[in-house]
Amino acid sequence: SAIYRAQKKIMESEASEMIRRAIRSKTREVYTDEIQSGDMVYYKRNDDKRWRGPGTVIGVDKKVVVVRHGGYIVRCHRIHVVNVNELYSKDVSEVSGTDPPDEPNPTVEEFYNATQMLKNDVLLNAFDNAPAEEDDNNTVSTDNIPQSNETNVEESMSTKEQKFCKAKSKYEKKKVSIEVLNTDPYKSQKTDEIEKWKQNNVYEEVEAHEVDDQFVPISTRWVTNDNGHKKKARLVARGFEEIPLDSTERVSPTCRKESLRLLFTVAASMKWPIHSLDITSAFLQGKPIERLVYLTPPKECYKPGILWKLNKCVYGLSDAAKMWYRNVKDHSEQAGLKKCLYDDALFFSRVDKEDLAGIMTVHVDDFIYAGTKGFESNIHKDVLHGFEIKSQEASRFTYLGLEVEQDPISYEITVGQSDYISALKTIGLSSNRRSQKTHALTHEEYVQYRSGVGQLIWLSVQTRPDISFDACQLSNNLKDPNVSDIMLHNKIVKKLKTDEDAPLTFRELPNIKNGVRLLTYSDASFGNLSNNGSQCGYLILISDKDGRVKNPVCWKSVKLDRVCYSTLAAESLALLKAADHTIFIQQTLQQILGDSLNVTIDCFIDNKGLLELVQKTKDPIEKRLIVTMASLREMVEKGEITVNFMPSRTMPADVLTKRGPSSQSLRMCFERD
Repeated sequence: SAIYRAQKKIMESEASEMIRRAIRSKTREVYTDEIQSGDMVYYKRNDDKRWRGPGTVIGVDKKVVVVRHGGYIVRCHRIHVVNVNELYSKDVSEVSGTDPPDEPNPTVEEFYNATQMLKNDVLLNAFDNAPAEEDDNNTVSTDNIPQSNETNVEESMSTKEQKFCKAKSKYEKKKVSIEVLNTDPYKSQKTDEIEKWKQNNVYEEVEAHEVDDQFVPISTRWVTNDNGHKKKARLVARGFEEIPLDSTERVSPTCRKESLRLLFTVAASMKWPIHSLDITSAFLQGKPIERLVYLTPPKECYKPGILWKLNKCVYGLSDAAKMWYRNVKDHSEQAGLKKCLYDDALFFSRVDKEDLAGIMTVHVDDFIYAGTKGFESNIHKDVLHGFEIKSQEASRFTYLGLEVEQDPISYEITVGQSDYISALKTIGLSSNRRSQKTHALTHEEYVQYRSGVGQLIWLSVQTRPDISFDACQLSNNLKDPNVSDIMLHNKIVKKLKTDEDAPLTFRELPNIKNGVRLLTYSDASFGNLSNNGSQCGYLILISDKDGRVKNPVCWKSVKLDRVCYSTLAAESLALLKAADHTIFIQQTLQQILGDSLNVTIDCFIDNKGLLELVQKTKDPIEKRLIVTMASLREMVEKGEITVNFMPSRTMPADVLTKRGPSSQSLRMCFERD
């Protein structure tokens, strides 16, 4: 019937249109080459226009290809994976990679000459092909020929520019993306870095076919930095590509903050000048590597079929810092220095195994030392022999971000961070945003907040104990911060910038060989944190026997590990932590200055109930607190510590446990009585 025929025509028309639409929108390029495991390929994701790689195929599951690129595992459809060889036979202008091309890229001069030739050709063709008109007398009119002083030059030039741009784009499309090494702003720095590798015999070239299949070459990359004063470039191995080994030692010790402050105290008391030095390319001067590692050379050193076999650990490998430390340790022990039992990065030397001759601390490639003239000579001739020293300073220098200055007459040492404080920045908040105190942070705000908290923590543990509690509180809120935390951060930064600079001072302790005192102040705030937590804090000072000169050694402001049931429990745990830390410092001092050195420990608390429990045998009501009391009583009975009472208004550790108390009592502790 007519209705049936009409419906059939409509269905055929719709089907044809659907097929045409599908053909127009779903066309894809098909690659016929097979992809196998181990092939080097480029890949791209569904919504990404850039090719990435090269990566290594580690598996093929029908139409899905699994690619390992660095530390990432990527699953791609077969049409989004291109073999490296197949890609170079097609168009590689879209690929973002650094593989060496088959033909050398044109230099800047060659490209400039080519564009000039194209420009000249376009201009000549524009003039040669200009239309000539004939007048009635069959003579050619020259009125329309472009002249330099005619008004139609602009129209002609616009046509020439279009032709030139079109010709230039065709020229560029025929070439792989041009990368000219001469325009690299870090070219000289990269050349110097490669020379350092050669000078330190870091690697040797081997043929790729000679390398066993079980060893997968590790790729490299350049890490560059420009601080406005100096450019740096460092060649780094991608150590995450190496198969981890359980036998590889990764831990490299660095000097403790307590050890560095003890060095300042000893140097000032012995009237020794302090020195600082920095080693350049330290990791390249470490111990020989103890396993086989092969690197893929950077493109600046590319040679077909050549790999680098490492002789030493380099930047990026997990054990590079450890091998450097072992070399420093061996040099120090061969020079007669002894390593401290309680700090692997603290070394000292004695004269006739009795009197201290010098002391040295190491933080990766930064050294600081003080001692007699003979000790200084020993450091340069034996300890640092064979190392390339970058810089060396005395009396006034910056060490690990600390501004260290020593008075040439009194040998008094001051340590501050004024430059670091001036560089701190607040986190910007609009007036509307400041009213949303309980709102969660955006991603951008969280990144700035996390960075700002890290800066405050570093400042609080180095030279500013008065902000230790606030820095600890901000760090405890990193899991779920809100706008009010940013406002507190900004308040602390503004306070630091407006406060008068108060660096730590290390003075001479008279007759330090006759004995010293360690003064420990501990305090706690019960239930003043979220979730009923308690904050504890303690301060440790070193002084002479009379207690007239006091130098800071250590301070802490931390959240107690467990929820306490009373103020007594919180104060007891704080005292126990402080006593343990002080005994550690006592043992370190006695090893440096001699076991015969008399070091007494005096602990001060502001809780009379705790003082009575420590001095008596009566047990506390909390059964769990009995264990803590047993430890404290044992220390008192053995004479390791003495516990004394002091009023809360003069307790210097009070500012370490809560927000609000003045830091005046804390600063008074550092002043001479």
